Amino acid sequence: MVKVLDEFRKRLDDVMIKAFGHRVVLFGYGYSGRFLEWYAEYYHSIKVDFIIKEGYAKDIPYEFPIFRDSLFEFDYMDVKNALVWLAIPEDEEVKRKLEEAGYIKDKTYFNFLEIVYGKDYICTESEEKDIFTRKKTGIRDVQFMEWLEYVYDCNFVTAIESKDFVEGIAGGHSYRISTQKEIFPILDKCHCMPKDGDGIFDFGCGKGGAMIAFLDYGFQKIGG
Repeated sequence: MVKVLDEFRKRLDDVMIKAFGHRVVLFGYGYSGRFLEWYAEYYHSIKVDFIIKEGYAKDIPYEFPIFRDSLFEFDYMDVKNALVWLAIPEDEEVKRKLEEAGYIKDKTYFNFLEIVYGKDYICTESEEKDIFTRKKTGIRDVQFMEWLEYVYDCNFVTAIESKDFVEGIAGGHSYRISTQKEIFPILDKCHCMPKDGDGIFDFGCGKGGAMIAFLDYGFQKIGG
């Protein structure tokens, strides 16, 4: 485990364990929402019952239980005793809908952006021109690597395209961060059980996300 991620996990775990015995409504299905869904099932065996996402998204499979926020209004699904996990900014419209449906903040609905980042969940615009040090701007995502960027004030999550190099790499791939969400299921399927002295190497390590994930999985010797 990576020690600095303990606080991040605790902030998520303290809320998620309240969901035992309740249905869960996940409000928002961008990266944060998908991460929360994965984390809850991977670490706590909690399955999200309903997902709310405004607008049409062709990349979401039809079998996913996607609803509009009218889920709270017409009693066509039993969500009265559900807990709501908010994975989008809590603007006045979102707050109004939840309160009108009878949900109470920090008791029956939880704003994960604030739980993880406090009031600092929006990254301010940066004048940094260098893509290699330029940090993400806009709304932060709830995920391991963005937490590290928040804690260490560095660039983990901004993608670096092949065109950003002085000599572009013909047919080269962009450098995008890999995270535990992508790496852990692969290691699980390989039945990896790291022991003292075990090592693992990532060929073409990009931004190093896989190496952080390897450390978090329990490997002590890593390279890339």
